[in-house]
Amino acid sequence: MWKRIKKHLKNKITPEKFLLLLLIITSAYFRFYNLDWDMGNLFHPDERNIANAVTKIQFFSQLNPGFFAYGGLSIYLYRLTGDILQFIAQDPQWTMSWGHINVIGRFFSAFFSTMTLIPLYFLGKKIAGEKVSLLACTFFTFTVSSIQTAHYAVTESFITLVIVSICAVTLNIKKHNVFNSFLIGALLGIGAAAKTTSVSFIIVPAIAYLPYLFHLRKNLLKFGYLFFTILIAFIFFTSLSPYTYLDSQKFLESMRYEQG
Repeated sequence: MWKRIKKHLKNKITPEKFLLLLLIITSAYFRFYNLDWDMGNLFHPDERNIANAVTKIQFFSQLNPGFFAYGGLSIYLYRLTGDILQFIAQDPQWTMSWGHINVIGRFFSAFFSTMTLIPLYFLGKKIAGEKVSLLACTFFTFTVSSIQTAHYAVTESFITLVIVSICAVTLNIKKHNVFNSFLIGALLGIGAAAKTTSVSFIIVPAIAYLPYLFHLRKNLLKFGYLFFTILIAFIFFTSLSPYTYLDSQKFLESMRYEQG
């Protein structure tokens, strides 16, 4: 029995995968280290705005964040996590203290940044082979801007994970099916629900489908998958950031301000 398990592990855990695991652990160390770096002093303006929006949410009586520079998804995620921690610790600061909310957001930011290595590995492997893929993962692990951003309770780490994942799935365009189209659509919708500018990520699957335009009649099904992707993205975006529509006037005011 033990010999069989040992043989199975030997076949599964290659030196390359072991190196990837080491990179994930190293990445996690750098990104999770000292998440309370400001000791609750709230130096980051976007963190303050997000934390303020989180304190206004009350499931399910009050879901309007009233803040649209970022999407509703991260605000709901931080609030839900805060509610769970408040219930476990019996400490209301997890939903009311901006410093505590920032730590929650930074935890997720560090987690998403670390998890980006997984789709990055598969993306690099598909494009240029395993050695180049591991080199890319090594660069990402030690990228200072990525480590820094992982220490902020903002969405940049999350949408980086989303776009790399979309690229990794879209790259296999020839084998696209309903599941892949659903996955890309879900990623697009989730990304846009975290930050509205992520709508631009639609350009990745759209460009991937361009070669099929030259033989449109033969490839109508491929374009059916593209429209299915867009539909799924719309459903996820609407479900996870509903007040983009329900409070559209405030959303548009926010977008005009950001554009300015």
